[in-house]
Amino acid sequence: GQARELGLARPELMALTTSAMLAASGAAVPESSGWLLSFARAKVLLEMHAAMMAEFQLSPEERAFEIRDEGQIDNELAILFQKNGAGKLAAEHFRVAIERALQNGLINQLVNRLCGLRSVLTTADDVLERKAATDEIRVLINSKNLLPRGRLAGLNALADEDAPLNRASAIALLTQ
Repeated sequence: GQARELGLARPELMALTTSAMLAASGAAVPESSGWLLSFARAKVLLEMHAAMMAEFQLSPEERAFEIRDEGQIDNELAILFQKNGAGKLAAEHFRVAIERALQNGLINQLVNRLCGLRSVLTTADDVLERKAATDEIRVLINSKNLLPRGRLAGLNALADEDAPLNRASAIALLTQ
């Protein structure tokens, strides 16, 4: 209510997301309503903020900046669902987070999110999507713009994929 009236959805969204991330990591957060509810509220605030921006006379650049969604909330939800055994929900949120990383040209986040998605695609129905995610990681780890941490996450995922079939290949990936 008040966030919309005062135009303060973005600051509340940022504070709520930070609080939820701390709560999810096990920190004692005063007045926390738990990570799931906090992230759900953050998603609503993000949508509300984007809708509010339509009411203001902003340049296209300003509007793009204000409504930019890099997928961080969906990524955090995916990780938390994954940790709590809700693989299907995790996959749904990883997919959204991956799409946002693609839209925003965030290669390091893209690699990490593809690794996350790959790890929750475990059923026979998921084989093709898992292979597609793995193939995309294989391409991205050679990007010049990928930070070492992103490359390492990608190499670990590829080694995990290769290990059951080709142990030597998996070891070679990890020693690059």
